[in-house]
Amino acid sequence: RRNAWGGQPHPLMFARWLWLQTVAATAPNILWIMADDLGIGEVGFERRAAFARGEGSGPAAPPPARPISTPHLDALAASGLTFDAAYAGYTVCAPSRTTLFTGRHSGHFVRVPSAPTFPDRLRSAGYQTSAFGKSAPMDAPEGGSSWRPRLLEWGWPNLYGFDTFVGQANQTLGHNMYPTSVTALRLSSVTAQNSTLLLPLNSKPKSRSLCMAQPDQYNHTTDVFNQAALEWLRHGRDPARPFFLYMSFTVPHAGGWGSAPLSPEDGNPVPSDLQYASRTSWPEVERDHAASITHLDARIGEMMVALDSLQLANSTIVWFASDNGPHNEGGHSVDFFSSSGGLR
Repeated sequence: RRNAWGGQPHPLMFARWLWLQTVAATAPNILWIMADDLGIGEVGFERRAAFARGEGSGPAAPPPARPISTPHLDALAASGLTFDAAYAGYTVCAPSRTTLFTGRHSGHFVRVPSAPTFPDRLRSAGYQTSAFGKSAPMDAPEGGSSWRPRLLEWGWPNLYGFDTFVGQANQTLGHNMYPTSVTALRLSSVTAQNSTLLLPLNSKPKSRSLCMAQPDQYNHTTDVFNQAALEWLRHGRDPARPFFLYMSFTVPHAGGWGSAPLSPEDGNPVPSDLQYASRTSWPEVERDHAASITHLDARIGEMMVALDSLQLANSTIVWFASDNGPHNEGGHSVDFFSSSGGLR
């Protein structure tokens, strides 16, 4: 049996809800997978549907001449529900995510949430809560003891409902796909224990050519975050309690090959161009952009395999969404793949 479960509306969102096959059903686990600036026209199942409806603004006839492969997202969509007539809370990252966590329209944002966020509510209901990747608007404090929460920069994720966090608690640093470190946070009783997870492979010189020549000699954040989430699923959670896992990737947002904030957004950093390496007629940045989406799709596939292997698939609601529509940054053109799927 499949059904919809209320949540943040978005132009690219779908869910799989498989009910427990026991009479005494318990609270379901929740896995929310968030992409960053992914367009509705950049995933296979929705791109084909849009072109079939005549809504694509690029190459006219399906199948599209510039396809991006997303087999795992396609399979997830086929097994559940798609929400293709819904909208995000805002057009850019942190405000859209603020709507997700607070339920507030952007015209009613406050400096800090005046009521519990939905992770707070879940934790109060007995859920163990974890977040991996981009935490915005739950960004790290800046300015030492003089810092006060600012609009869309609230403070550490543990203050807003998360027991565990591994990722980049800074909007700007989230544009760095090859950082030298990320934040690891655990909530012990009421005290947050913060530590830095070093990524020494990224301390050496970095560039597109260097990172792609030896991808196994660097740590890309998509892989770092996904591995941390898988480790938590396998060994870090309490099997006796339901969980909420917020898997918040930072791609295909534009980024730099160096170290943000010193490195500008000059492309779509990705370990390999995969099958798009042979598309020599495409601009370099577009090959990278397509590869970053297919690379993301492969990590989502690993997450689905893990749910199956841990016998969690039948007790977990899986949501997928992008925080907002496609970007037009870092040299990428939103028109190249008809990334908006015909939407304006």
